[in-house]
Amino acid sequence: MNHPFLERTKTDIVRLRQMIESFRQGGHAVLEEVEQLAHSIHGAGAMCGFLQVSAAGGVIERLVERAMANALTGNPAAELVVLQQLHDCTDRLASEVEAAAHSAPSGAGMFAGLG
Repeated sequence: MNHPFLERTKTDIVRLRQMIESFRQGGHAVLEEVEQLAHSIHGAGAMCGFLQVSAAGGVIERLVERAMANALTGNPAAELVVLQQLHDCTDRLASEVEAAAHSAPSGAGMFAGLG
C-alpha cells in the first residue's frame, strides 16, 4: 500500500506535466502555479520523511523561482532551456516517487504513529 503523500504526489506530477505543456504553449502565468505545487511537494515530502521526493520538488521550486525572478519569459532561447529543465526535473520527481513507493513503509515520516 502506498503512502497517501506518494499517491497525491503522483497526481501532482500529472498536473505539473499539464502545466509545463501550458507553459510550452505560451501560458507564462502558469509558472506561479508550478512554483506553488513544487513548494507543497517539497515541504510535505520532508514532513512525511520522503527526503528524495522533497529534494526533487525543491529543485523544481527553485528553478521556477529563478525563471520568474530573471524574467526569462519572453526570451525564446531561455524559455526552451527552462522548459527542458522542467521536463527533466519532473521526470526525476516521478522516479523518486516510484522509488519511494517501492522502498518506504506506509508509516514513513515524522508523524508516523501519531494519532
